[in-house]
Amino acid sequence: MEKTNVVFLEGERVYLRPLDEETDLATCQRWINSPEIRPFIGSGDFPITRVGEKKFFEDANEASKSPKNVVLAIVRKDGNEFIGTIGLHDLDWVNRSAVTGTLIGDPTNRGQGFGTEAKMLLLEYAFNTLNLNRIGSAALDSNGRSLRYSEKCDYQVEGRTRQAIFKNGRYHDLIQLGILKNDWDKRRQKTQTKKRSP
Repeated sequence: MEKTNVVFLEGERVYLRPLDEETDLATCQRWINSPEIRPFIGSGDFPITRVGEKKFFEDANEASKSPKNVVLAIVRKDGNEFIGTIGLHDLDWVNRSAVTGTLIGDPTNRGQGFGTEAKMLLLEYAFNTLNLNRIGSAALDSNGRSLRYSEKCDYQVEGRTRQAIFKNGRYHDLIQLGILKNDWDKRRQKTQTKKRSP
């Protein structure tokens, strides 16, 4: 059961809060080592120990001092359940860019729009609070779920790095995606117009 009730960004069904080592570390370590999740993440080739996961938490907590990464917990508002993580990584303050990553840990919480809502909250924060101009992402060509999720959030496919990643006994292309603040503003205008329509 979720113990931490700090809210950083709030949506209709989920809210985002800082990661808490005491309540979240063991769960994150379990997710990141899961045979179902490992094939789709960059760190999935070796087992992640508690010490290794603790280092991830320590790096995430450095955001308040020298922000290169902003990592947040995704929490369902009904039941206050910690269901995943989402972040802005490799923040580049000169070029106003970053890359995103999302993990919904428990399979029962996938495919219900929680990740999409969390990504929308994060993009709003990235573009209209941090004043970023470009957010990138990447997914293996075999990860259809991740590609559909990014495109649903208005990311556009920008390129393909051929045979870039070796996973599950074969090489995979890495699909590069991105969204610009301009794209995001157009999406928001469409959404607001729909809400105002009778």
